[in-house]
Amino acid sequence: MSGRLANLGKGVTAKEVIAVVVVTALIWLYAEAESVSTTNVETFVSISVPEGSDRVVTPVDPSWTGEINIRLQGARGSIDAAKTALARGIALALGAGGVPGRPGQHSINLQSAIQNAALRGHTGVVVVAVDPPTLTIDVEPIVRIPDVPIRLTPPEDVQLAGDLVIEPAIATVTAPQSVVDMIDSSDTPLVANVRLIATDLNDLPPGVSRTLTGTLELPDGLLSEPSVTISPQTVSVTLRIESQLIEVVLPSVPIWEFIPPPEADNWTVTIDPPFLTDLTVSGPSDLVQRVESGEIRVIGMVELSSEALEAGGGELGVQFPELPAGLVIATDSLSVTVVAVRRDAPSNPAQP
Repeated sequence: MSGRLANLGKGVTAKEVIAVVVVTALIWLYAEAESVSTTNVETFVSISVPEGSDRVVTPVDPSWTGEINIRLQGARGSIDAAKTALARGIALALGAGGVPGRPGQHSINLQSAIQNAALRGHTGVVVVAVDPPTLTIDVEPIVRIPDVPIRLTPPEDVQLAGDLVIEPAIATVTAPQSVVDMIDSSDTPLVANVRLIATDLNDLPPGVSRTLTGTLELPDGLLSEPSVTISPQTVSVTLRIESQLIEVVLPSVPIWEFIPPPEADNWTVTIDPPFLTDLTVSGPSDLVQRVESGEIRVIGMVELSSEALEAGGGELGVQFPELPAGLVIATDSLSVTVVAVRRDAPSNPAQP
């Protein structure tokens, strides 16, 4: 008998042995791939809104980051593919796969939603658990606000001549219902403001009409709110600048006294300080430039009435009566100390 086996063994070729090994390995690999396994996947989930939808969705919990941990179970070969797909992130569509699309507050069962939506193409893989297990969302309708007036408030240092023209004159705002309710509860009507680039205004010559492009903004930072939009985003503004307000700092301005003519020769007046320093003068650019060049001289004046002279002076206010209209001294009040001494008053006798 042993001889027969020996003879039989001599008939097995190397190729046959290799074939047996390969088949055995394949059987083992298949069995390994089909064996049941569990694994955890750390990923993130978001709710996507279909294009053209009139809904907006936000998590009720403001601290929600979208990070979740999923526990999967299934055949090893299938679970590896599912893990790779889920690790890239999960986008659940509003109104599908267990995610309600009607307005209101809804709690989503993430285990069911992920199983029905994200794993539809991964047969044999089951979502065992999700941490956190639920996500509460708030679904709001998007509301359209037509005929929002557009306004331009020029900078304080710009004076406009005549009426300006804004085209178009109205805008349309779309926003979630909660934002619209907030706007409606405000005592101030909704207005879109035009923002012009300051350098564009500075370059405009006075008296010449120009058309500029301005960007529309909404008050209280409404455009930074999710899903708030305005159309159009830019408008054209045709305006004419009357003058550009600028300012200049004068290092020294003299102070003169004004005494009634009948009293002028009878008093010696001393003003302390006799000059004002670093005085800011603002106004239309043409006038300020004349001040800066010295063509218009700025002089302070203190007025002494007969009563003030008899009282010996005192703390008196400085005025600028010769200042042309439009020029402004950048201070609320200025005062100096004035001493008035009658010239014919006897001098004090010398002390022994």
